[in-house]
This record gives sequence, structure tokens and C-alpha cells, in this order.
Amino acid sequence: MANLDNMISKIVSDAKGESDAELAKLEKEYAEKLASNMEKQTQESQKKIEASMREAAIIKERTVTSAKLKVRDEVLMAKQAVIAKAFDLAKQRLADINEGEYGKFLKSALDGENFKDAQVLRVPGKFLNEAKKVMPSMNVEADDAIKSGFVIISDNYSLNFNFDALVDEARENIEKNVEKLLFDEVN
Repeated sequence: MANLDNMISKIVSDAKGESDAELAKLEKEYAEKLASNMEKQTQESQKKIEASMREAAIIKERTVTSAKLKVRDEVLMAKQAVIAKAFDLAKQRLADINEGEYGKFLKSALDGENFKDAQVLRVPGKFLNEAKKVMPSMNVEADDAIKSGFVIISDNYSLNFNFDALVDEARENIEKNVEKLLFDEVN
């Protein structure tokens, strides 16, 4: 029986050794898998963080760009408002021109021009006497439909020198230069 007890003891001892070895092997595999999974999770988390950072940078850039465009548009609108006001002021000053200034304008506008076939020079009623004085060689008539400037009429043509139209035409030609003068920015 002693042999039997020794054999049982040896079997139990061998089983315990194999069990401990198997347990150590399983614990090692578990630790390796855990470390591998932790590494994968860390890498995935890092990738997600990097993607979020890139997305945040893109959103920030778009927001900044949008804000800059909005400010630029507001500045442009303000500049255009100033330019429009300047040309409107020019129109108003021309509408309020006195007789002497009107006569000077009429003479300088028509002096040297060949209007031999012109039948009539029409002017606002309030400037009739001044127009006859500075342009004695032309047939001058008052026309209360004309609020500013003058009109030259012949059989072949009609030339409108309305102040508003003249300012609008000048605006088209010189607006860029006026913008440079008013808003020349130092870089």
C-alpha cells in the first residue's frame, strides 16, 4: 500500500505540476493578449485623437476664413458706401450750383465744340439768362423738365448733359482711382 500511496502522491504531484505549468502558460498568454489588446486600443485611440485634432484644425481654419471673408465684405460695403456718398454729394453740389458756376460749366463744356447744326440748347429755367449770356450764338430755351445740366438738340441728334448722367458716367470711368485715393492702404 505504501507503493500505492507513493504512486497516488506522485500522480497528484505530477498533476499539480502540470496544472501549475498549464496555469503559468495560460497566465502568460493572457498577459500577452492583454498587452496586445491594450496596445491596439492605445493605437486606435491615438488615431481617433489625431483624426479629431485634424478635424478641429479644419473647422478652426474654416471658421477663421469665414470670419475674415465676412470682415472683408463688410469693409468693402463700407468703402462702397463712402464712394457712393462721395458721388451723391457731387450730384447734390451740382444740383445746387449757382448761376455763375453754371455759366462757367456751360461755357467750358461747349467752348470749342462744333454745334453748327444744333437747333436749340435747352437749359433749366432758372439758368436761362446765364445760358443766353455765355452762349449768345446758340438758340437757348428754358425747359423745366431739365432739372440740371443741359440738352443740345438738332435734327440728327440729341445730346443729354444731365449732371446726374455726367456724374454716373464719370463714376464708371474713375471709380477705381477714387477708391485708391480714398483707401490707399499701406502694406
